[in-house]
Amino acid sequence: MSKLEKSFVVEQVNRVVHWQREHRWLADLGVVAPIVAHFRCGSGESTLGLMWAVHGREGVGLDLDEEELQIGRDRLEQLKWEMEAIWERLRVSDSLPTAEFMWWNDEVPDFLKHNLLDDTFALDFRIGGLPYSNPLEQEAYDLVFCDMVLNEIWWDRTHEDADEETRLAIGQMARLLRPGGYLAAFEWVEQKFRPRLDFQLLFEQLQLEVLHTEEVRLDNWRGRGQAAGFLCQKIV
Repeated sequence: MSKLEKSFVVEQVNRVVHWQREHRWLADLGVVAPIVAHFRCGSGESTLGLMWAVHGREGVGLDLDEEELQIGRDRLEQLKWEMEAIWERLRVSDSLPTAEFMWWNDEVPDFLKHNLLDDTFALDFRIGGLPYSNPLEQEAYDLVFCDMVLNEIWWDRTHEDADEETRLAIGQMARLLRPGGYLAAFEWVEQKFRPRLDFQLLFEQLQLEVLHTEEVRLDNWRGRGQAAGFLCQKIV
């Protein structure tokens, strides 16, 4: 009895599931964002996980590493192609083991099945970063998210005025939002031998309403220290 060739899909599903769990705090806060921009997207699995968490239908992932972006484009295209091939084989097959149908139904997330097999779903990867390499249209996004981006700008003392550079980066993110849209960030706020960062003050200075702040102690693959998730809303 034949089986599906699904090793690549399994690997990608596991990566996206991991990132959806990382971003689930936004879903728990009730964020729904059809159009999403994600700064420092890497190879893109994090962006898919983010879009899954907030019910995104259109997204753009930005990074300054073109090699990583191309990996993301290639993986997304291959994932779409292989999922379409698997679905077609399941649809017409009368010889595949029951376990293969159960895997598709139970272990492949509905978000991926419903969106990657739908031509109306859109995810693009572009070169871009904060605060000076932002190619996106203003007031076009329901959610703008960054992950460990702002703390690097603020702690980078090669900048003549790191505080102002960070404020400029947040302002760039805010300008991308539609009125009432969300700005979210997950950032280090304190690490050994580095000054504590007060992001909430900067958000408020830029006329963003801070809806939620939650600090966590991390000691994992990201590093060690105090990190925080911030959710803000663009005041109408």
